[in-house]
Formats: sequence, structure tokens, C-alpha cells
Amino acid sequence: MGESMQGALPLILALFYALVLFGFAAWAERHGQHPRNQRLRPWAYALALAVYCTSWTYYGAVGSVVADGWSYLPIYLGPVLLFAFGQSFLRRMVEAVKADGASSISEFIGGRFGRSQGVAALVTALALMGSVPYLALQLRSLGSSYARISGSSNPDLAMGIAAIGLALFAMIYGTRRYEASSRNDAVLFAVGFESLVKLGALLLAGLLAASLLYGSGVAESQASATLLAANFAPSNIGMDFFVITLLSMAAILCLPRQFYVTAILADSSDDIARARWPFIAYIVATALVVLPIAAAGLVVLPFETPPDIYVLELPLAQGLSFTALLVFLGGFSAATAMVLVEIIALSTMVSNDLVAPLLLRSDRFKGEGELGRALLVIRRLAMGTIMLAALGWALGIAERESLASIGLVAFAAMAQFMPVLVLAVLGSNRDAT
Repeated sequence: MGESMQGALPLILALFYALVLFGFAAWAERHGQHPRNQRLRPWAYALALAVYCTSWTYYGAVGSVVADGWSYLPIYLGPVLLFAFGQSFLRRMVEAVKADGASSISEFIGGRFGRSQGVAALVTALALMGSVPYLALQLRSLGSSYARISGSSNPDLAMGIAAIGLALFAMIYGTRRYEASSRNDAVLFAVGFESLVKLGALLLAGLLAASLLYGSGVAESQASATLLAANFAPSNIGMDFFVITLLSMAAILCLPRQFYVTAILADSSDDIARARWPFIAYIVATALVVLPIAAAGLVVLPFETPPDIYVLELPLAQGLSFTALLVFLGGFSAATAMVLVEIIALSTMVSNDLVAPLLLRSDRFKGEGELGRALLVIRRLAMGTIMLAALGWALGIAERESLASIGLVAFAAMAQFMPVLVLAVLGSNRDAT
């Protein structure tokens, strides 16, 4: 009985958290215009930008520190550099998107290049090819972490339940109206809340790691410090460091979920200015707390422990079940926030840029209302299809495969249309004449 209850606790906690998230989203939608919510909205927007930090940064960054050292840093450095020094470009991008009334990155780029449906469709196709493996990574991390904390030998069930729940959430709160470019406070506040949860849980893991290092023997601490110092030797900085930094700068703009939060959910370009330093502080805190976790894992965990799960293994190894549950919840938040926003953004791109042009050729949809209702149905079907594809991919991911290697696939795919996004923002609207 005790073992089954222990196995059920993480599932109960995850389901309770999902209910809280549903309730929080409903509250935000119902009271979106309340003065209190308007005061909180800039903070919610800044936190929502941290949907960039997924299970890759929550779990995989520690693995990168232990394996390669410097290779973990560019993922954080790119967004920090862009928000610190690229404010003018970011503000101009938001203003251009609002002026065009675009609902996605594909619609914006296509609209800026002669309202080209072909360009928009190509961007959508690239986004789908790059994002499905990234979505699968999140589902895989959910399944693996649940299996580890619950003692289950079958993570597939957890992945399936998570996929269904996230698809339903996206269908309920991501398709309220067919004007996809309209403001969506339910999603904004829900994702902002999830960013608070994952940062709090990661900092808790960092505090535990620091206490373990403080209480460890001198010899063990020195061995850990020596290994990490070797990984972070200046001679280990290669060209890939700068390439991944550029990729991460492109990703913070071009990933469908990032563009959706940054540009579509913004009220105006002033949101960027207000969110600048809070977002940078969030990224820096996330990057720094990885280091003590990696060092403590090297000291107290068995050598064969995969570094990607140090974050969760540290409290488990100390018998701190409640702390482990909170850390698991943080990883759950990191993955679910990304999946939620990504499938909302991708389904909008599919419906508007792949399906809508076909519907417009039909005589069945004569009015805007009929077309809008049809697009809502298409968007919901697209959400289900994308989640099904991601789940299938996740089931095929090897347990020992590096999270970082999968995440870089998405970054590289998105970087392909970074140049045209820059031209779209800096150039005038190239409407066909």
C-alpha cells in the first residue's frame, strides 16, 4: 500500500497543479480588465517571456555543465545579449506586428513580403519540422521525471496523460476566438505563473545543492571543483560557443512560442521596455543556479547517474521526498508551459497559413463568421494532430539521449528564417502591387 501511494503522489500533485492552472487561467480571463490585473500584467508578461526556459534548461543544462562546461552558457547568453542591447529592434518588431495585425511569425513574414502565402506556408513548414522534436523532448522529460520520482517503470502513460491534458487546455483557452492576434490574458497569466513555479523549484534545488556542498568533505569538494574548472578552462571555448550563442539569439525571436509571447501577447512595444531587466534577471538566475547543482551532483551522486537528472536526483538521494516533489513540479511546469504556448502558436500558423487559403477558394464560407468558426475547428484539430505527432516522436526517443542535442535541432531550424524576420522588421511592408 505504501509503495502504491508513493507512486500515486506525483500524479495527484500534477493533476492538482493542472486544476490550479485551469482555475488561474479562468480567473485571469474573467477579470482581465480589472485594475489589479492591469497592474500585474507587465510582470506577467515579463515572466511569460521565460517560457524560453524549458526542460532543456531545467534538466539538460546541468548535463551540459558536467559534460562540456562552456557549452551550457550560450543558451542563456543569447537572450541576455539581445534584450540588453537589442531593445530598439525588439520594440520595432512589436510595433510592426501590431501595425500589420499579424497572428504569428509566419503571417508577419509572409505579409511583409508581398502578402505571400507561399512564404508564410514555408515558414510554417519549417517551424513544424523544428518544433515537433522539441515538443517531444518536453513530453519525454515529463515521462522520465515522473517514472523516476514515482518508481514507475512505464513513463509512456504519464506522457500520454500530459499530452491529452495540455491539448485540452490549449483548445479551451487558446481558441476562445478566431482572431488569433487578439489579447489572451488567460494564457499570459497561466504561463507567467508557471515561470514562477519553475524558477522557485530550481532555486530550491540550488539551495539544497549549496547546503550539500557546504557539508561535504574537503576532498570531495575539491575533486568536483577541479573537474568543473577543467570544463570551464578558457581553452575549451571554441567556435561552437559563438555559433550556439547566435542560434539562441535567433531562437528567442523565431521560436513560434517566443514570437507569440513577445509580439502577439504584447499590448504595445512599451511591454518590452518594462520586461527587459526582469527577464534578464530571470535568465541570469536560472543560469547561475545550475552550477552548484552540477557541483553537488558530482560530489554526492553515484558516478553512473546521468547528469541530466541531477536536479531531481539530489533531493531523492537525501530522502527529501517533499523537496523532490516540488522539484518535479518545477520540471513539470517548465515542460507544460512550453508545450502549451508552442501548440497554440503552431496551430494558428497551420490554420491561417496552410488551411485558410484553401478555405477561401471554396464557396461554402461566404461570411467572415463562417470562416472564423471553421478556422477555430481547424485550429483545435491542428493542436490534437501536433500533440499526437510529438507524442509519437517522444515514444521513440532513447532514454539516454542528450536533451541538449534535441533542443539544438529546433534552434537550428528556426535560425533559417532569422534573416527574413530581420528584413521584415527593418524593411517597409512590401505589399504586392
